[in-house]
Amino acid sequence: MSVSSGAIDHKFFVVHLDAERFYHAWLKASPAITRRHGSDCICRSQMPFDYKYKWAVDGFSHGINNPVPLAEAGAHVDTSGRLHLDFTNGVTRTFWLLANRCPAFPVEVYGADSASLLHHVAGIGPEPQSLAEVFSNAQPYFL
Repeated sequence: MSVSSGAIDHKFFVVHLDAERFYHAWLKASPAITRRHGSDCICRSQMPFDYKYKWAVDGFSHGINNPVPLAEAGAHVDTSGRLHLDFTNGVTRTFWLLANRCPAFPVEVYGADSASLLHHVAGIGPEPQSLAEVFSNAQPYFL
């Protein structure tokens, strides 16, 4: 997986997720009956039936020669104290990773607070790093 530098690298963070912890938190934060939003989680057994799943299969098939971009995720707590896990982009990529039992994976998150919360809920390894930190040594960042 890969991430690239942009104009506001100090506001974007990489968060490494424990896949099982993330899956269970995302499933718990999503509606139990029907999927209302495109960023809601579904049961792992249903993920390969997502209408875009075949594109994720193709995307991951290229490996390091053409790495798949990190999904863009986030976390926040609403005024009632309920946790929300959201995606701007990359739900189907995340379905593919979870359906294939990937043990851990990184995501890109906008905002330090969201990155810290997501790391607290399902993070693994080091604290979130801003893209400015990731790219400060001018090395490509492939995961």
